[in-house]
Amino acid sequence: MQKQFKQTTSLQERLAREAEQARARATSLPSGKERDALLRMARLAETASRIDAWLSSPGLRAPEQRRARDPQRPEKRHSPAPSLSRQAT
Repeated sequence: MQKQFKQTTSLQERLAREAEQARARATSLPSGKERDALLRMARLAETASRIDAWLSSPGLRAPEQRRARDPQRPEKRHSPAPSLSRQAT
Protein backbone atom coordinates (compact mmCIF):
# COMPACT_ATOMS: atom_id res chain seq x y z
CA MET A 1 0.00 0.00 0.00
CA GLN A 2 1.34 3.41 -0.97
CA LYS A 3 1.45 6.34 1.40
CA GLN A 4 -0.83 9.16 0.39
CA PHE A 5 -0.26 12.77 1.24
CA LYS A 6 -1.87 16.05 0.29
CA GLN A 7 0.11 18.36 -1.96
CA THR A 8 0.72 21.79 -0.45
CA THR A 9 1.31 23.46 -3.82
CA SER A 10 -0.65 23.18 -7.06
CA LEU A 11 0.57 21.12 -9.99
CA GLN A 12 1.10 24.30 -12.02
CA GLU A 13 3.30 25.77 -9.27
CA ARG A 14 5.36 22.58 -8.99
CA LEU A 15 5.82 22.40 -12.77
CA ALA A 16 6.80 26.08 -12.94
CA ARG A 17 9.38 25.56 -10.17
CA GLU A 18 10.77 22.49 -11.94
CA ALA A 19 11.07 24.38 -15.23
CA GLU A 20 12.78 27.31 -13.50
CA GLN A 21 15.27 25.05 -11.72
CA ALA A 22 16.08 23.13 -14.91
CA ARG A 23 16.69 26.36 -16.83
CA ALA A 24 18.91 27.69 -14.02
CA ARG A 25 21.01 24.51 -14.02
CA ALA A 26 21.21 24.57 -17.84
CA THR A 27 22.57 28.12 -17.93
CA SER A 28 25.53 27.09 -15.76
CA LEU A 29 26.53 24.30 -18.17
CA PRO A 30 28.39 24.52 -21.46
CA SER A 31 26.61 23.50 -24.65
CA GLY A 32 26.13 19.76 -24.83
CA LYS A 33 23.84 16.83 -24.18
CA GLU A 34 23.28 17.52 -20.48
CA ARG A 35 22.34 21.15 -21.10
CA ASP A 36 20.01 20.16 -23.95
CA ALA A 37 18.34 17.55 -21.72
CA LEU A 38 17.73 20.15 -18.99
CA LEU A 39 16.29 22.65 -21.47
CA ARG A 40 14.04 19.92 -22.88
CA MET A 41 12.89 19.06 -19.35
CA ALA A 42 12.04 22.73 -18.76
CA ARG A 43 10.02 22.91 -21.99
CA LEU A 44 8.16 19.69 -21.10
CA ALA A 45 7.28 21.04 -17.65
CA GLU A 46 5.98 24.27 -19.19
CA THR A 47 3.92 22.33 -21.72
CA ALA A 48 2.49 20.10 -18.98
CA SER A 49 1.56 23.22 -17.02
CA ARG A 50 -0.28 24.68 -20.02
CA ILE A 51 -2.12 21.40 -20.60
CA ASP A 52 -3.13 21.26 -16.93
CA ALA A 53 -4.42 24.84 -17.11
CA TRP A 54 -6.41 24.02 -20.25
CA LEU A 55 -7.91 20.90 -18.70
CA SER A 56 -8.86 22.81 -15.54
CA SER A 57 -10.39 25.75 -17.40
CA PRO A 58 -14.08 26.40 -16.78
CA GLY A 59 -14.77 26.59 -20.52
CA LEU A 60 -13.84 22.96 -21.05
CA ARG A 61 -16.91 20.74 -20.79
CA ALA A 62 -17.57 17.07 -21.27
CA PRO A 63 -19.24 16.18 -24.56
CA GLU A 64 -23.01 16.11 -24.43
CA GLN A 65 -24.49 12.66 -24.33
CA ARG A 66 -26.85 11.73 -27.12
CA ARG A 67 -30.43 11.58 -26.02
CA ALA A 68 -32.46 8.47 -26.53
CA ARG A 69 -34.91 8.69 -29.44
CA ASP A 70 -38.26 10.09 -28.37
CA PRO A 71 -40.99 7.66 -29.54
CA GLN A 72 -43.46 10.57 -29.77
CA ARG A 73 -41.29 12.41 -32.26
CA PRO A 74 -41.14 11.14 -35.83
CA GLU A 75 -37.71 10.52 -37.28
CA LYS A 76 -36.47 12.95 -39.88
CA ARG A 77 -36.43 11.40 -43.29
CA HIS A 78 -34.11 12.78 -45.90
CA SER A 79 -35.15 12.80 -49.52
CA PRO A 80 -33.05 10.48 -51.66
CA ALA A 81 -30.13 11.99 -53.49
CA PRO A 82 -30.86 12.96 -57.09
CA SER A 83 -29.77 10.43 -59.65
CA LEU A 84 -26.42 11.14 -61.19
CA SER A 85 -27.08 9.21 -64.40
CA ARG A 86 -27.97 11.28 -67.44
CA GLN A 87 -31.35 10.79 -69.02
CA ALA A 88 -31.45 10.38 -72.76
CA THR A 89 -33.21 13.23 -74.58
